[in-house]
Amino acid sequence: MEGRCPHRPRRKTHPSLHRLETAGEGTRPPSVARRIPCPLNWDKTKRASAALFRPASVMQLPHLRPYAKNPLYFLTVCTDGRRPVLADPHTSELLKTIWLRSAEHDGWFVGRYLIMPDHVHLFARPARDALACSEWHKSWKSISARGIARFASVSPPVWQRGYFDHFVRSAASYAEKWEYVRHNPVRAGLVQLPEDWPWQGVIHDLRY
Repeated sequence: MEGRCPHRPRRKTHPSLHRLETAGEGTRPPSVARRIPCPLNWDKTKRASAALFRPASVMQLPHLRPYAKNPLYFLTVCTDGRRPVLADPHTSELLKTIWLRSAEHDGWFVGRYLIMPDHVHLFARPARDALACSEWHKSWKSISARGIARFASVSPPVWQRGYFDHFVRSAASYAEKWEYVRHNPVRAGLVQLPEDWPWQGVIHDLRY
C-alpha cells in the first residue's frame, strides 16, 4: 500500500472525474493527473450552485397589469324585479346629477352611460382615495332610489341587490363594449338608430 496511510480510508471519487483524470496520466502535470476527491453529494451541490448563479433574466416574475392601480370599470345595475321604471326625463336627470357629484363626494368618475327601462350601463373610474366599489354603489343607489320611487310611483326596493362589474383591459375592449351598449335600445325595438335613444350621455371623458 505504498503512498497511502493504512489507517486512513480511501476518499471516494466521482466516477466521471476518476475516468477523466486517470485517462491522461503520464501526459499531464502531476497537479492535474492525480485524483481529486469529490463529495458524495456532488450532483446536489452542482445543481444548487447552478441555481444560485442563474441569471436573473430567467426568473419568472408576476405579471403586473397596467390597469391595476387605476382601473376602468364597466358596470351594469338592474332594477328590482326588472321593473321598467328608469327611462324617463326625471330619472335620467336625477342619475346624471348624482353621478356628477360622485367625483367630488365619493371619488368615482362616471364616463359614458346608457339608461334602459330596467337597467343601466356605465363606465367609471375611481380616484386613488375613492370609496370601495361596493360602497359607492350602495351610496348612489340609496340616494337615487328615493327620487325614482317618487317619480315612478313605485314601492322600494327600486334597485336589485348587487351589480355586475368588469375590468376594461384595453382601448379596443372599451370601444367594443360601448358599441354593444349603445345598440341595446335598437335590439330591444325601442328606436331605429342608437343615436335616437335619449337616455345616454357622457359625464367625464374617461380615456383608456
